[in-house]
Amino acid sequence: MRLANPVVTKVDPEGRLLLAVPATGASFLFAAEETGMWIELWRHGGDVERAADGLAQRWDVAPSATLADLRRWAAHLCSVGLAKVD
Repeated sequence: MRLANPVVTKVDPEGRLLLAVPATGASFLFAAEETGMWIELWRHGGDVERAADGLAQRWDVAPSATLADLRRWAAHLCSVGLAKVD
């Protein structure tokens, strides 16, 4: 997946992710878990499966559960116009 528009990314002191889209003025606030997902997606160039593997190792959880959670969140990013699936 890849970004649909350039975004400004910030993480607040509680670890929450703020994504702002300057072109549209839209902004989104996500929980700390999504911050970790965002970081892994960027580490792996938007590859959801590789990012899920990285998260599973970091969080010591089953890769299948992490992949399912990451796919749901990626679908949400697409549904609000932040990302596109290549």
